[in-house]
Amino acid sequence: MATATESWIAEITSLSEGGDVGAALQACEQAIAAWPDIGAAYRLRFRLAHQLGDRDRMIAALRSLVRHDPDDAESCAILGGLLCDAGDFAAVAAVLRPVADRLGDQGNVAWNYSSALAVTGAYAELRALRPLLDRLAAAASSPYPPYEHLAMARLAAQADPAHSLGDLVALQRSPRWIDADRALAALSAAIADGTPFALLRLDIALAHFTALCGVNAQRILRPEERLAALDGVWTGWFGQSSQTAGEAALSELKSAFQAAIADADILGVPDAEDMDREKHHFGYLAEMHRLVRASTDALYASTHIAQLMHQTVPYLRTLLSGLPFLGFVGAQTAMFRKLAHFSGVSETATILVPDEAGLPVAPDGLDPAGFLPDGHRRVLESIAVPHRGAVFVVSAPGPLGVIYAARIKALGGIALDIGPLARQWAG
Repeated sequence: MATATESWIAEITSLSEGGDVGAALQACEQAIAAWPDIGAAYRLRFRLAHQLGDRDRMIAALRSLVRHDPDDAESCAILGGLLCDAGDFAAVAAVLRPVADRLGDQGNVAWNYSSALAVTGAYAELRALRPLLDRLAAAASSPYPPYEHLAMARLAAQADPAHSLGDLVALQRSPRWIDADRALAALSAAIADGTPFALLRLDIALAHFTALCGVNAQRILRPEERLAALDGVWTGWFGQSSQTAGEAALSELKSAFQAAIADADILGVPDAEDMDREKHHFGYLAEMHRLVRASTDALYASTHIAQLMHQTVPYLRTLLSGLPFLGFVGAQTAMFRKLAHFSGVSETATILVPDEAGLPVAPDGLDPAGFLPDGHRRVLESIAVPHRGAVFVVSAPGPLGVIYAARIKALGGIALDIGPLARQWAG
């Protein structure tokens, strides 16, 4: 048997070194089929599949290798990462559970394992990881990313998933939940009457921010968990840690954000389908819904309400056409000029703000990383509503769009927070 094994390995190696990786991989699989206990063949199979960039074969090779050698922690870590990329999170948890304590952050094991538990709704098991995560965080830089998952799971302990989902379904069936037609009608009425009005939107990332503004987050979560949870979304908005903004600026933002939600007329929020699908955000979503329902009398709509209105009335032309004035707070200034021209509006005002981090910055654009707090304060000071009922379209990163829309309403205007729809209109 040893001679046959050596012969197989020699043939596979020869084919691989000769550049025929596909034939080498086929020979490797034939060897494994003949003698399933050839450990070296499993490793060759993975290496060859990796050379070909064949993820499915890489996963199959590692599954076989881990079954053959359960103590091969390094292979478990690689397999866990590949399964994460493939979206098979139940398998990720099964593979990484036995090695998480041993490997910790090696090969992103702690992140991948805690992610898998969050995505599969295994919140109790995720909360039980706290001692391990604390040990790992002590030797890591702050914020420690897996704490974002732990914070979500700890908030999730305050809400029963079935009950929270049922409450949201009931809200969506109630008169307080409106569709695109009713939202357009409400905005049209406000414009006709010149009534100050704000349509705001909270997406899943803003659910994190909303939840972290609440008393529960302050009471339940430790500072290091709150920081990781906030930076998990903040860096996507502003390209750097929330710590760079300063505690005073963050406190101002949170207060203004909460006041904006309380005074909203229509609030777009993640719906029951989002909550059921996005299990790794459940703690934040449940806490967000609890907070907003306790703080506002607004009508509710889908977080995608601006997009839905655009689908009903392209570019919102029946709302915007013929207005005496149209304002824009956002990064897509060229788009706004075209929108105003298309809508037949001659008097306009533009207030430039940055787009989200990671997107190209126009030559005349603003860098989101350097915007807070001074740039934000300048925007608040520069918002001027020329007459009661003047309409503004708003698109700004993170909580800023909500805050600017509320400022416009407070000054007597009508604000429509369209979020990423501005980028879509800009092409």
